Amino acid sequence: MISLFRNSASSNIFKNTIISSIRNDMIQYSKRFYEMEASDLKKGMYIEYKGKLLETQKVTHQKVAMRGGFILADFKNLVDGSKFSHKFRSAEELEAVELFVKTAQYVGSEKNKLKLKITDGGEEEDEILEISDLAALGCYPSYFKYLPADSEYQLKEHNGKVLEFKGPGEVEMTVTSIEDLKNNLVLHFENGRTSKAPSYLAVGDRVTIRLPDEVFITKLK
Repeated sequence: MISLFRNSASSNIFKNTIISSIRNDMIQYSKRFYEMEASDLKKGMYIEYKGKLLETQKVTHQKVAMRGGFILADFKNLVDGSKFSHKFRSAEELEAVELFVKTAQYVGSEKNKLKLKITDGGEEEDEILEISDLAALGCYPSYFKYLPADSEYQLKEHNGKVLEFKGPGEVEMTVTSIEDLKNNLVLHFENGRTSKAPSYLAVGDRVTIRLPDEVFITKLK
């Protein structure tokens, strides 16, 4: 889950309270709702249905004489990952959701939570997201400290849950130990992560690793 904290130099407590309340709502609901007919549903669209955020994965149109037809759609629940199908009347009103991408920088961690500062809001106050669901960030929590401090990350979230997360495509690491597996070596790094690599590498070598799949790219000179 994500929680929001802000830093403000203003002494006007009432003003800050109002602004904070408004911005909390804007960040928690970083999306736009609009009404659409089921017949306009397409693969890749998001809808909110019965309190669930769904990603449309497949749409089939079924025409029925004199009845207007139906839409059979396959969905993925973006909160719990479950998949299911549902049939709508073609003219049925649905609540479509447009999620906005946020850009952030890593600013540290505290009590098993990572902190990301939103950098694309154009606000005078800092906007800090605290993330405890580290699995939603893939391998990146293990590499934050090894990437440049000004590295940028893109994310989409819904009601405090990270749905998509992207970061830099490469990272430089130092080999701390090597495991020999016949024709390939397994490189071990300080952060506990590993990567397969050619046999000419040695402990202490600096290498470039591709993220997020953690694949060896090259040895650095």
